Amino acid sequence: QEYLQVRQDIALPKESLLEIDAASSNQICETFGVHPNLPTVEKMYDDGDLLFFSNTGVLTKETDKYNFVKDEVTRLFSHSSQQFETERVDPFEMSHGTGILGRIADSLKAKGHIVDTISIDSKATALQGTPNLASSPFVLSRFGVSRFNLGASSNNMESHITAMI
Repeated sequence: QEYLQVRQDIALPKESLLEIDAASSNQICETFGVHPNLPTVEKMYDDGDLLFFSNTGVLTKETDKYNFVKDEVTRLFSHSSQQFETERVDPFEMSHGTGILGRIADSLKAKGHIVDTISIDSKATALQGTPNLASSPFVLSRFGVSRFNLGASSNNMESHITAMI
């Protein structure tokens, strides 16, 4: 009901959502829904290839609406602070300068997995791993990949490349 009040005209009908069965997880909700135009997300979840993080945040301890100001170090109602804290997820400053996805990549790399991180248009805090442990994130321009060799030095460049193979 609160969802309908807040979203009003742009609210999606509950019946249109693709249902995700989370009964076997330890989440509060046994089911939740994803947008009807995202059947691939539903399939990936059902196949065990995707997961959702729910009820995540940067609280350092349980609190309530009367005590959160004195209990918390993070400004809970500041959009920019929450963006920064969500990328880091390090309220106790145990991994200074790193981001949550960068630390996950570090962990996967330590277990022998080949991991790369990619950011579009800027160096994302979330992707920063432990210095000297993981490679830096690859930053892709928001305009896409640059075209390779616009001015070939030879009319038959393909044959030169093929000859090197």
